[in-house]
Amino acid sequence: MNWRVSLLLLFCFSATASEEPRKPMDVPVAIGHNTLGLRIPIHSPEGKEQVVFQTEIAFRKDKQTLRITDLRIETFDDDGKPEMTIDAPLSHFDLNTQMLTSDKPVTIRRPEVEVTGNNLVFDARLRQGKLTGQVKVRLFRTKEVKP
Repeated sequence: MNWRVSLLLLFCFSATASEEPRKPMDVPVAIGHNTLGLRIPIHSPEGKEQVVFQTEIAFRKDKQTLRITDLRIETFDDDGKPEMTIDAPLSHFDLNTQMLTSDKPVTIRRPEVEVTGNNLVFDARLRQGKLTGQVKVRLFRTKEVKP
């Protein structure tokens, strides 16, 4: 990956880092069971919604791991406005570290860019991540260019 793509990915995942200690998340899924249509919000220390996980199917493998099918992640800026979405067909979420991993193609969308990669590691608390594998970037104009 060249430096331009690295900078673009950093831009896609830019966020304010939270220094709060991580607490294990509690989700309403029993170990060894599925749930349909699970919504997991993550809030800032001030109580603002930062990230929302929407799942089609969530399977709790053990005390700390969810296997998620058809995941959509929405992140929000400090004013509560939508920042980006991440779509992943199959992923794993660690409830203790709040880290999401996927080895299936993932798409990240913002108004000005769409990035697709083969693998993802995403820190939900920091709203930062890394795409690897074959990464494709599509840039969009958000304003008309005047001659």
